[in-house]
Amino acid sequence: DDDSAGDDDSAGDDDDDDDDDDDNNDSAGDDDSAGDDDDDDDDDDGTAPTVENTGTLGCSNGVDDDADGLVDCLDSDCSEDASCPENCSNNIDDDADQLIDCADPECGSLVVCLVEDCGSIGDEDLNGLSDCLDPACWGASCPEVCSGGNDEDGDTLVDCLDLDCTGDVSCLVEICNNNIDDDLDQLIDCDDSDCSANSVCPENCSNHVDDDADTLVDCADPECVNATACLLEDCSVLGDEDLNGLSDCLDPACWGASCPEVCTGGNDENGDNLIDCLDPTCGSDVACLTETCGNGIDDDLDNLVDCDDSDCAAEAACAVCSTAISALSCGSGVVGVTTGAAGPLTVYSCGMTLDGPEHVYSFSNAVQTFVELELAIFSSGIDLDLAVIDGTGGCRADECVLAALGSETTDRLVFEAMAGGTYFVVIDGKTASDFGGYSLSVGCPVQLGLEHCANGIDDNNDTLVDCDDESCEHTSVCIN
Repeated sequence: DDDSAGDDDSAGDDDDDDDDDDDNNDSAGDDDSAGDDDDDDDDDDGTAPTVENTGTLGCSNGVDDDADGLVDCLDSDCSEDASCPENCSNNIDDDADQLIDCADPECGSLVVCLVEDCGSIGDEDLNGLSDCLDPACWGASCPEVCSGGNDEDGDTLVDCLDLDCTGDVSCLVEICNNNIDDDLDQLIDCDDSDCSANSVCPENCSNHVDDDADTLVDCADPECVNATACLLEDCSVLGDEDLNGLSDCLDPACWGASCPEVCTGGNDENGDNLIDCLDPTCGSDVACLTETCGNGIDDDLDNLVDCDDSDCAAEAACAVCSTAISALSCGSGVVGVTTGAAGPLTVYSCGMTLDGPEHVYSFSNAVQTFVELELAIFSSGIDLDLAVIDGTGGCRADECVLAALGSETTDRLVFEAMAGGTYFVVIDGKTASDFGGYSLSVGCPVQLGLEHCANGIDDNNDTLVDCDDESCEHTSVCIN
């Protein structure tokens, strides 16, 4: 079985040692032994065909006969095979019927083969362009469109070069010194951009264009020497030389090391890359001072001290009370439950820190009087305490007069109310988990039975004054 000269590889010879035939089938009795390849070739070389199937089935056997990854009509070997459909845009007679692309009836309804009818209104080729708007129709039967860069009438003259466009608005030209709007764009002479760089027009000193065509642009043109846009600020001479309303270091044109920093405004006047209060030179400037809340000093010199200054609004010591539930009076009493109440007050200026929910009551009396407050706590295991705030400046934690730490069941506090003054009585939990029911009674005795604790008098006549009296041990003035 070889391919040498003289070796018979014709159909029917399989080059083996048997007296059989090579009939190209696999039926019983057919010899498929070495040397017989049963393919469509007239040799017995045992290889597959080198082209896609062109036998009786043509290119429609569903097999990649030449093993090139392309099956039947997808393989270029099948070009012009009658079993393949016509491709209507490849300039090949794919179905071998001697009709190519759009000449083949198979292609009659495809968009690529539709033809625009330039004499009938409509978009016959479905390309979105009708009649003379479609380049397929351009020629003598179409008018010239005087913009767009196309030769619609087919005379080789495009847009304004075509005599048909004489008088068309898009082809009119502005004459720059006749005081007429020649191109009808409502801009006359040098006001029209068509006259930019025309020597009859004066230089516009701030548009970055050489308006008068002298190769000198804006301030480089001597015509602009006195134009405001071209004036320069002299930072070493007092005055507003560039006429912008800003003189010397007030003019950004002068900002740099020779100018002092202005500590407000967000600018870096001295050119050190540090702006306003971030610049060390502004350290003592009033605009950069900050209020220290609680030292009794107007640190930022705005005539507002500590909590009266809005700078301190977020400080705990400056917190504002909740709205008073009701007004107390001498001989009155109230019952309440602090569960679920707000608790904005925490740090009291009289020395207490109370973190629980709170109730607030107001108190005022027409005449000066001592006031005895007695708090009874309904539940054991919770710590409710009393604080009294001077309401002259409103109900704030920094206006605390006196506070007392009570036991688990009772709390007592005595303060002196000035005639007509407003005070706030606060019932506050020691911690966030201290809340519950209580009763509060208010007494105004002519003679105190309890020690006042802060008036320098032995109020209860036991020879012990204020904090020396054990009854004052629980008050803030004595604890702190």
